[in-house]
Amino acid sequence: MPKVLRRHAASCHVNVDMIIGNLHSGSSNSISVDGSRISGDGPSAPAQPFALSSIKFKSTSLFANATQSNINYVLTLDDTQLACDFTSAANLTSCSSTDGGWTTLMKQTNGSYTRQFGYLPEGDDATPPQELSGVDACAAVCSKLPNCAALCFRTPIFAASTIQYGTTSHASPAAQAALQQTNVTCHFKTDASKFVPTPPNGNCPSPGAPASAAKPTCNPLPGEMSLGGYYGHYQGHFLSATAMLYNATGNTDVQAKANRLIAAFDACMSAWATRYPSERGYLFPYDIVAWKYLNGTLPYPKMAVYSVPFYTTHKLLAGLLDQHNLAHHPKALEMALSLAHWSYRYALNALQIGGQALWQNVLNTEWGGMNEVLYNLYVAAPGGDDGGANDWLITAARLFDHFSWSQPLASGVDDLAYNHANTHIPEVIGNAAGFEVTGNDTDRRIARFFLDVLRANHSFATGGSNAAEHWGPADATADQLLGSNGAATEESCTQYNVLKLARRMWRWDPLAQADLMDFYELAFFNGIVGNQDRTWVSPTTGKPMTRYIYMNPLGGSNLQKAWGASDYGFVCCWASLTESFSKLGDTLFFHRAGEDDGVPELFWNPYASATVNWPTEGGSFSASATEPYPAPSGVTASAKLSLPGILRLRIHVRIPSWADDTGRNRLFVSGHVQPPPTPGEFATIDRVWEDGDTIQLSLPPHFVAVSVEDSRPDVHANYRAFRYGPLVLAKLGTGGDQIDPLGDAAKPDEWMTVTSVPGEPLTVSAKQAGGKPDVRFIPLMDVIDENYEVYLWTNATTATN
Repeated sequence: MPKVLRRHAASCHVNVDMIIGNLHSGSSNSISVDGSRISGDGPSAPAQPFALSSIKFKSTSLFANATQSNINYVLTLDDTQLACDFTSAANLTSCSSTDGGWTTLMKQTNGSYTRQFGYLPEGDDATPPQELSGVDACAAVCSKLPNCAALCFRTPIFAASTIQYGTTSHASPAAQAALQQTNVTCHFKTDASKFVPTPPNGNCPSPGAPASAAKPTCNPLPGEMSLGGYYGHYQGHFLSATAMLYNATGNTDVQAKANRLIAAFDACMSAWATRYPSERGYLFPYDIVAWKYLNGTLPYPKMAVYSVPFYTTHKLLAGLLDQHNLAHHPKALEMALSLAHWSYRYALNALQIGGQALWQNVLNTEWGGMNEVLYNLYVAAPGGDDGGANDWLITAARLFDHFSWSQPLASGVDDLAYNHANTHIPEVIGNAAGFEVTGNDTDRRIARFFLDVLRANHSFATGGSNAAEHWGPADATADQLLGSNGAATEESCTQYNVLKLARRMWRWDPLAQADLMDFYELAFFNGIVGNQDRTWVSPTTGKPMTRYIYMNPLGGSNLQKAWGASDYGFVCCWASLTESFSKLGDTLFFHRAGEDDGVPELFWNPYASATVNWPTEGGSFSASATEPYPAPSGVTASAKLSLPGILRLRIHVRIPSWADDTGRNRLFVSGHVQPPPTPGEFATIDRVWEDGDTIQLSLPPHFVAVSVEDSRPDVHANYRAFRYGPLVLAKLGTGGDQIDPLGDAAKPDEWMTVTSVPGEPLTVSAKQAGGKPDVRFIPLMDVIDENYEVYLWTNATTATN
């Protein structure tokens, strides 16, 4: 969940005007959202992605099914509910929630419980949610779990007058009855400090227009958080997701839904401008008083109003910009620029009131990727090359520099420990965008050093990082896996953001940075693809509906993925996953003009079945990857070119580092064998191509033991995860986080065997010593409701460490 206060809150007294003067180059380029175009003072010959509309998946492929599931989900959301928090705050509607409130029971040291009205956000699960017969049964479960600090559950709507807001006072008769209700779904949490008090009479942050105004009535999204939370953030991601889906699929129903939300936002902007003429451009799901609490011009009230205002503003700006870039909405850019200018004025006002001390304190509250989206707006805005008319956007982007975070990275210091991961990855994406726009080398070094130390010192075998949303000390990741937060690892939002960063940075020098695409593949398959359950049917509607996971549990025994319905709650990871499954094809193909000679170049990541149309060259490139990927034997991927004539092209085929048995790798061009491709590089095929030419690639995977990143020799040597090619494997069952392999634990090819037949989901059998039964593994991304373990002790003498 978004973080209000960072651990490192010290501010540095630096002249912001000097920083802007030193860093701002005044350059222009044509980069669009998420770095889809680069042509500024940054990288000299970057790879450029194809438009999503140029890429079509094979209809039966995994990616096609995942995309369609996402479309089905997006179309179920109600238009008025999507806009309700915003329209009610602007007094365009009246809010009347039909959503019940939440009750939280806090475990005390003596084993008793105190009750508060409010909830604990997604994540920090002590065990997956359970539907039990009464709250007493839920309390009994929590009492038996040493790491369970609290439990929460939904309650019916009670009359506000009968219950004191956010207190542990005596309950009304209705509340007492609710505590004994049957078939209650309880959520068991390890961290009670994130408690968000909410009114027991629903989730309306603002009452909206009075009854006398005779305005329409609306309900917020089901389960959407209320006062004290970060309500409204999802709507920004929704605009991004629908823009991507529309661009990729041409689905007009999806875009019509987005258009209606933008129209509602436009009406809200007008209403706020009428109410507060000096605040033109304001768009937010609460009155402007929330921002006065943030900058200290008003003291925070006892009743929290909003947690992370700039975090949500970033999502709204990014969503509007995506609607402009990808869906070509006629008014989205104008609205985004107006909101950006309001944000810029707000920042300048804070600096005028309290200087850098106040502004750095404002930046202690999570602000998403405000720097990134302001750079992206700069290059999308009309007149970017016209005498610096939009230079204020670069100035605004530079203001979002949190010194206590960026300075250690610029100095080459790994200061990640104890920092909130998803606060800071978006900030670094902004540094990457800053390098692309201005060519500033400090921005490049921050991004490069951050990703290097994240991968080397803080990451798991999946390519993910963090436990309970925070990083631990360098080279001590076992502590995160083995501690009370072992089931709360790898927040989905962080995986979404680190993929954005790696993809963006790889494009700067694609042939020299193939390792970043290896990392991308690893983190994508093991931390995104398996975070969507496409098999679930909603018990409410009886229709297919996706489920998401907030955390990807990796450490400890008898793990389960804690699924939540994607159409309920709308927490941060629901938003980033909605967006992730809207752009699954954005990293399959890239192109550029030749670095030296202008020969057209195509980059191919061979892990999905899709066709890309290459408009500038007048042809297409149809690629097919064997599913499930990677294939144990035979053809891993193949491609065929359709060209209008004879054409010289330079095609770069990515050879992943996991294909490290060079003697078994095979590459054929139109049936002719090529030199064995080198793993961890791109195999470049520079030739004159004809219509119908083909490429065939065989990269047999094998098993690899991945020791935990930990400086303690016995832990590093004996606590491992296992991969098959790029896929992290999950040991099924409830037998605990230990295995006794029949062979060298570091050489799983000796004792692991693929048992599935071609075309079926991958299954693996592992033989154990001492006559112990074989153990079954499947890819972590294929786990749905099974119990499993990922990291395993491979030496019985250390299994209790």
